[in-house]
Amino acid sequence: MKSKNALVAAMGVLALAGSGLAAAAADLKASYFHGTWIINDTDCSDVTAEFATLYDSGAVRTERSKRVESAGIWELKDDMLQAHIVASPSYFSEHFPEARDTLDAFAGQYYAFFIRVVPFNVQPDSFEAVGVLEQEITQATFQRCPG
Repeated sequence: MKSKNALVAAMGVLALAGSGLAAAAADLKASYFHGTWIINDTDCSDVTAEFATLYDSGAVRTERSKRVESAGIWELKDDMLQAHIVASPSYFSEHFPEARDTLDAFAGQYYAFFIRVVPFNVQPDSFEAVGVLEQEITQATFQRCPG
């Protein structure tokens, strides 16, 4: 059962956040995350890559190909980035051509979701993270973009 396994794994990740996994992030301040980060890539000039911009106001947006894919609010709480996000599934149809017809049917419809991101291996301009979104657990790398 995928959802039960994902729930158990997510609980494990969140439990680790309070122990050694997030130890490197324990001294982080929210200001560390302000700015634009490229996700799972290092070439900030590649507009087709995925970017996340975290503002000091608490707003966050993700974009690809200079098109905003999601927006929301974020905070650093208990050594985790937590965000409430709104997005339309239709925005992702170009990235998943095999599901384009299904995703395009959601044009104009928006859904809210909550994500937790546990940073680790934190460097001055990069970090790795484990993210928990609904029933999915993902690992990603984040590289700060200049500007």
